[in-house]
Amino acid sequence: MGLLEAIFGEQAHIRVQAVIDAADRLPAQHGGTAMGAGAVVKVGLDRARTRAEPGAQVSLGLRERITPERLREASLSGEIEQLLNWIPARPGDTFFVPAGTIHAIGGGLVLCEVQQFSDVTYRLYDYGRGRELHLDHGMAVSSLEPFTPLAQKRVTEGVTLLAECPYFRTERLTVNGRIDCPVYPKPAIYVALEGEGLLAGQPFRPGDAWEVPAEAPPFLIESPYAAFLRTSEPQ
Repeated sequence: MGLLEAIFGEQAHIRVQAVIDAADRLPAQHGGTAMGAGAVVKVGLDRARTRAEPGAQVSLGLRERITPERLREASLSGEIEQLLNWIPARPGDTFFVPAGTIHAIGGGLVLCEVQQFSDVTYRLYDYGRGRELHLDHGMAVSSLEPFTPLAQKRVTEGVTLLAECPYFRTERLTVNGRIDCPVYPKPAIYVALEGEGLLAGQPFRPGDAWEVPAEAPPFLIESPYAAFLRTSEPQ
């Protein structure tokens, strides 16, 4: 499912998994969590461009408040597909999914997922594929309220804050020519979304990912145009 899994931080707080390629809908589920000086290291070797085909969607939370009993019935009958809050997904969109939010990925999407480090996933519905469901555990921790999206914020010119929580901070970094990346007190992951160029003197293309250790020396990103996801522990 993923081309890259990079885990870092003193408590292994963050997982950056790039790239999830959903040719068909992925199951409705709930994740149990939200999502020393050294050289810059390339950690993703496979290449894929994030994309969203026309009509692609993701579901985030529910359209209306329901009871646990109705969630169980809807998961077994398939009605849950109609109860989910389906949102159009376009290239460049970002969706923050708090812990406890029922969510699903529609077909026609290639996306990069950043999450708090966890191996817990409770599957509530699987489109009749016959795999195990986890209804008791899932209902115990799922939010049954309608979903409210998180607004994005411009931090500085070329940097947009996409999501921040106690476990990670993810920004979109736009390069037009060159930018200086200073010393960061915490490790970071850079995932190339668009463009080609040089990162710390090494070539990059869409889908490449780079791990930057804490207190790594400053480096340059050079490109006529490029876009990156930069994820780190909260500052």
